[in-house]
Amino acid sequence: MSKPGNSCEVCGGAALAGSKYCLFHDMEQTRQKAANKAFSKGDTMEGLLNVGLGFLAGAVGQEVRNPQRVQQARFFYKMQQQARAQARAQQAAQAEEDPFAILGLDASTACEKDVRQIQRKLAGIWHSGDQESPAAQERMKRFNQAADECIRVLQGRVNPDSG
Repeated sequence: MSKPGNSCEVCGGAALAGSKYCLFHDMEQTRQKAANKAFSKGDTMEGLLNVGLGFLAGAVGQEVRNPQRVQQARFFYKMQQQARAQARAQQAAQAEEDPFAILGLDASTACEKDVRQIQRKLAGIWHSGDQESPAAQERMKRFNQAADECIRVLQGRVNPDSG
């Protein structure tokens, strides 16, 4: 993209082919020209938008050239990825324990009819002739156990005297 010895007039970074600026300063200059053109036509909103985009391009260019900032961004990105992975693992662990979550139901709003309906739907998916693998049978067993537990919990809510 850049020729040897072809450097940006502003920052000294690698210039784009056919330009005297790097990517970010080229964008900044282009946006500034567009802003001037819009202002001369009387389009204030477009002018302001282009000024803002030019400023943003210049600011991003400065941050990208700063190795410490790039290293910090990579560190925070890795931390964010780890936090997301931990959150997914916690959700999966909770789903393993919560029979309503296994069936994809909300425990606070579910009723016995919902449990039976979802159980039939899952049976249609996982108990068909095509899915007779041991994994499918195990999954269906897990769904049935979750449905039975949900119904016990729901019946306990409706009739707390039954034991």
